[in-house]
Amino acid sequence: MDAERIGRAIRTLRQKAGYTQKELAEKLFISDVAVSKWERGKSVPDTATLMKLSELLDMDVDGLLDGTASYLGDRWLGALLLDGAALRADTPLFDKPLIDYLLSYFLLAGVREALIACGEKERDYIDGRFRGGEALGIRLRFTSPEALTAEAALGCFRQGEGDLMLVTEPFFLYGVDLTRFLQRAMQRKSPAVNLASVVGQGGTPLREGFSHYAYRPLPLFFLQSRFLAACPSRTPLRELPRLAEEGKRLRSEPMDKGFLCAPLRSKENARTVSALVHVIQQLGNYLIYCPPEIAWRRGMLRGEELLRAAEAFPEYGEYLRSLV
Repeated sequence: MDAERIGRAIRTLRQKAGYTQKELAEKLFISDVAVSKWERGKSVPDTATLMKLSELLDMDVDGLLDGTASYLGDRWLGALLLDGAALRADTPLFDKPLIDYLLSYFLLAGVREALIACGEKERDYIDGRFRGGEALGIRLRFTSPEALTAEAALGCFRQGEGDLMLVTEPFFLYGVDLTRFLQRAMQRKSPAVNLASVVGQGGTPLREGFSHYAYRPLPLFFLQSRFLAACPSRTPLRELPRLAEEGKRLRSEPMDKGFLCAPLRSKENARTVSALVHVIQQLGNYLIYCPPEIAWRRGMLRGEELLRAAEAFPEYGEYLRSLV
């Protein structure tokens, strides 16, 4: 156990969450001196405190102890492929448009920059809704589908280094601690990782053979820059998962049972997911996939910026104001 590495992770996550050392200590019912010692690598939290700390900092215990997950989002670029999708970005799924769900996946993973391949009308809608990402403290860039290649993605990385979180089509995914599975996939050393959900019947066993459950691959991939660099430069991003699988470089990352997954390829899919979201929010008495809230909890928005977001997104206004 590397105390200094854990301390750096705690400091980074605390700052991203917007807590001072004193505020974090008060929520943990400890002294700010203890928090200071953790962050300087002089001591580490005990097991009970780690559990509470993981909740406050929105990071699983393994990620805290590993000490690397707090930096993952900074080197990752998101890519969302909406070209050819049956549902438009503004398609309502109960109380919010489809694009809010899709961008939330990147926000949950801590990704602060995303490329979106879509048509002109969808670009105008998304850009207008999020002001180029400024409304969420991130950066959104738009491109035509044919221009979004492996070479183009590599050219977007800061200082030529980074990895790619790729969503190849719209889909719905919901479950407890989704962030943990996103971060786990991002930490894998495999050149290409595909998130997979338990389906019980009708799926296929994982190639790794360590589980008796059947899984179904999701249209969500995590591709390292070394894999992108090894692909033909003009390869469309949509083709990269296929190349990874054919080259036996694609690893499946299974999630736990209990996650709800659904394709979004038709209006019937949209109606089903809308009904599901309604039930989840009604029984839980909270909103799911509210992009400004997630951005705030990830430290991408400050408190005053969240209040401005409450004005910019009136459908979330009352809820967002209740958070600060």
